[in-house]
Amino acid sequence: MYLLGQLDQLIQDNTKIANPQIVSTERPDKAANHLLEGRVVVIVNGSPYVLIVPGLFIDFMSSPEDMNLKHQFANLLKIIRLIAASFALLLPGIYVAITNYHQELIPTELLFAISASRQTVPFPVIFEIIIMEVSFELIREAGLRVPSPMGATIGIVGALILGEAAVNASVVSPILIIIVAITGICSFAIPDFSLSFSLRLWRFFYIAARILLWIFRNWFWAVCKLPCPIKLKFLWCTIFLSIYSCKRLYN
Repeated sequence: MYLLGQLDQLIQDNTKIANPQIVSTERPDKAANHLLEGRVVVIVNGSPYVLIVPGLFIDFMSSPEDMNLKHQFANLLKIIRLIAASFALLLPGIYVAITNYHQELIPTELLFAISASRQTVPFPVIFEIIIMEVSFELIREAGLRVPSPMGATIGIVGALILGEAAVNASVVSPILIIIVAITGICSFAIPDFSLSFSLRLWRFFYIAARILLWIFRNWFWAVCKLPCPIKLKFLWCTIFLSIYSCKRLYN
């Protein structure tokens, strides 16, 4: 008998891509709603979760509470989550590319402020961003592994102490702390854990790409890579281009 996570990996059509392809939930109302939309719900004996196939991109951006809201409010929340996903994926890499190659894109006053904050920092921007991103991921992982009453305390206190000490020791600049904090907050705004984990993984690839490429060349690289998740299919259903429900695809 396979566990639900193992079954998820076995029935995927494309296992080489880190993007999620199947929705996992433990809420009966969400599973029932997807059944009404024509999806397939896979139940494993002894597991509190179920798998919903095929998983559309909008499903990973939707929260079960959206069904209780008017469609205008629900769509506004989905747009906010899409913006948060874009920031969580691209913001650190864009900061690296702009500060290294395209300083003319920054307003003059902001450029002077960034330069003044970096005068005492002996490391390049890429070294700073890697240190802070890895530190943030370590704090997040540590908060998940310790008992729940201490997890939130470790996350908040650890981030405050680490950020304050790093700035006072001139290891990183204050503007970089803001960038990493915004990125972390945006990653928490994504409802689905698998999509959030996928964006966290791709974020490091985009940071590495912006070390080697200008921002415009990197946008060209991103556009070339975009058809890869867009053409991703599961059970003959295009995931990223199917925004609404499978009913519209089947009709």
